[in-house]
Amino acid sequence: MPAWAFRFMPVLTKRRFTDEAQTSVALFRTTKNDTPGGPQWIAPSLEGNAVKVSMESPEDAMSECNSLRERVRELESAENPFRTALEDHDELIVRFRPDFTLVYANQAYCRHLADSEAPCVGGNFLDCINPADHDRVREEIGSLVPDGPVKTVEHGVLLGGREVRPSRWVYRAMIGERTDVIEYLGMSCVQGGWKAHPGPWNEYRFLAEKTGNAAYRLRCDSRTYDHLGPAITRLTGYPLEELDASKFSELIEKIEIPGEEDVTPDTLIGFRKEGRTGEYRADYLIRTRLGERKWVRDHSFPWYDESGVLVGSVGILSDVTECKRAEEALQESEERFRNMAGLSPFPIAIVDRNGKIIYLNQRFVDLFGYTASDIPTLWDWFNQACPDPGESRTIIERIRSDLQAASKYEVISHEHRVRCKDGSSREIRFRLVSMENGDKFVTCEELTEHMKIQEERIKASKLESIGVLAGGIAHDFNNILTAIIGNISLAKLYGGQGGRVSEKLTEAERACMRAKNLTQQLLTFSKGGEPIKKVIDVSDFLHEAVHFVLTGSNVRSVFFLPDDLWPVQCDEGQMGQVINNLIINAKQAMPDGGTIEISAENVILNAGDQALPLKPGRYLRIGVKDYGHGIPEEALTRIFDPYFTTKLKGSGLGLATAYSIIKKHEGYIQVESRVGEGAAFHIYLPVAGWSLREHDKMGDDTLRGRGRVLVMDDEDIILNCTYDLLRYLGYEVELARDGAEAVELYREAVGLSRPFDAVIMDLTVPGGVGGVEAMQRLREIDPKVNAIVSSGYSNDPIMSQYREYGFRGVITKPYKLEQIGELLKTIVRRKWDAVE
Repeated sequence: MPAWAFRFMPVLTKRRFTDEAQTSVALFRTTKNDTPGGPQWIAPSLEGNAVKVSMESPEDAMSECNSLRERVRELESAENPFRTALEDHDELIVRFRPDFTLVYANQAYCRHLADSEAPCVGGNFLDCINPADHDRVREEIGSLVPDGPVKTVEHGVLLGGREVRPSRWVYRAMIGERTDVIEYLGMSCVQGGWKAHPGPWNEYRFLAEKTGNAAYRLRCDSRTYDHLGPAITRLTGYPLEELDASKFSELIEKIEIPGEEDVTPDTLIGFRKEGRTGEYRADYLIRTRLGERKWVRDHSFPWYDESGVLVGSVGILSDVTECKRAEEALQESEERFRNMAGLSPFPIAIVDRNGKIIYLNQRFVDLFGYTASDIPTLWDWFNQACPDPGESRTIIERIRSDLQAASKYEVISHEHRVRCKDGSSREIRFRLVSMENGDKFVTCEELTEHMKIQEERIKASKLESIGVLAGGIAHDFNNILTAIIGNISLAKLYGGQGGRVSEKLTEAERACMRAKNLTQQLLTFSKGGEPIKKVIDVSDFLHEAVHFVLTGSNVRSVFFLPDDLWPVQCDEGQMGQVINNLIINAKQAMPDGGTIEISAENVILNAGDQALPLKPGRYLRIGVKDYGHGIPEEALTRIFDPYFTTKLKGSGLGLATAYSIIKKHEGYIQVESRVGEGAAFHIYLPVAGWSLREHDKMGDDTLRGRGRVLVMDDEDIILNCTYDLLRYLGYEVELARDGAEAVELYREAVGLSRPFDAVIMDLTVPGGVGGVEAMQRLREIDPKVNAIVSSGYSNDPIMSQYREYGFRGVITKPYKLEQIGELLKTIVRRKWDAVE
């Protein structure tokens, strides 16, 4: 209001009295200097502001005031219906100023919290509030602002100025033109009490019984029903006249109240008498007159008389049997779900429509490390799981977009790498489903191990492809080596023993045999295969294998090999690969040079020795020791695992291959190492059943023999070389280029009574009949056929299990004159010995 308004001079006051209300209008005249243009007639508005009504005379001003008065009366008439509605309302309704002065209170407020309207209007609203809540109410109401003008506050009120009752109030700030608070509006219903007014009780009972429920009014002192609705008969099966409070209590088998245990009817009445219970809900399991079990819900309130003294309880009894069954079914369903979700191997989360996480199973917590308190919402989880803000935002926007576009129960799938609470990363496939109520069901499938397996499969596939290639190369290379070695053997024989030529040919022959070992490694790498065992001289074998690897390096070898070493029966090519891998590892462990110690000794394992997983018996122990950087303790248990390596460029296959080969020889390999002190590997191989010297005596002094030999091979270079070798050894030889031709030649020879004493057959003939199929046909012709299987695929299972296919011997390509001669003489001699 402007400053001039405070200098009003009262000129005229006119009052009018009516039967309903009194309306008063006051006119004021300003002084000349107060307003522009001279004195003016003004009147105060209903809001307290000054309103100009005339500038001429009091009479004109009075006329305008009469018009204003009529408008006021019209407003009052329009307000009456609303005032009547507020007065008849059961809820408590008040208006009060910012200083808590009451300007309006309806009848319900005055009835509950005062004796008449007089002390209500004009009094302080805080006088009817529990003093303990005054500060909190002031703070809550004072925080109402134009942007947030409504707030719900729970606090106690003083019933009749004496008893404290809980209540819930809704307060609203009334905002003026200048966005300041003019008044406050409050509305509430006093909780936990019911005064004995006949009007509300009758309405309450009427509504209860019209809905099929039984209203009651129970006196605590006498434990008698003041009223019990007729619907009780439908609930219990008993006529109304047969039921009293005691009888109804006898029907109750169980009482359920949230937060209470072991409750009985007497307990409830005791609580009511002591004032410990306000409004409550209790579920009774009762036995009806027909023996049926029902659930009855009691919604009870305290009952007070007009003076506020507790009389008893009023309430409604309703049949909630189906509801309880549904609740039990829901609880069982939820329990089943929780059990299933808890036992699920997949992490599971349930998220509400706002993104709040409402359930996490234990697998989720175990895998990611986050609990529900760590990640209140799905978006909080992604913000932590994806530290990059840009990536996190992209993932969240994509998921939200997909969920909005998806129909109910449609599965949305995403794959992302997420970070766990411990900092580790995992590849996860998320599946999100929108359910009927808007919640999201989220399952997580960890793809980390799956991707590792996939990578291993790809690696294995690549290795298999390389292995096929390696096997093919080794086969062809062995065929070439067979021709080279055979011709070298012939050249040595034709040139005579001794001399520089023979010496050089022997070196060439030795180099070819080393090349054979390389092809054997390729074959072992490609498919492994069972070893083709023979008795070997361990000392010579170790010297040759170690020398082959260390030639030209800065590492020297020292041997500790006794003269009386027991012989072993092994696949020379495969065992050479084992020694090569160990020597290569030892050499790489000493990049600045050093010494590798190679040792061997005879050992006997007794039945009581539990340190090694080997059968009792005689073994040869071979040792390879280096003085390099050593192997970390945590890696010792894994060094024989495929693809495990501590080298930057290692394949992780060397020691794994060595372990596999030794295991197939029924042996064992172990390692000892300390970081900085080097590593020592020990190989245990079972001893052969005969000595090497005895094995050498199996042949005659000369390799020459007699008899007819059929040779089948698809390579002309092999046929020609073998033909020359066997002819030199004294055999009559015929040649065949595949199995079918060999069978026909054998059949003809049998028909002419000139059978072959031995047949040497190549195992594999591309596009033709191979050795196995040809052997089956030959056994049909001659069950006692002496057949030898030969192949460049020395890792083929048939080569190690040749007797199961009817063969009498086996020889791997490439072979020397001595090898083929010794084998043939043994096979043919057995036949001639049998004939003689």
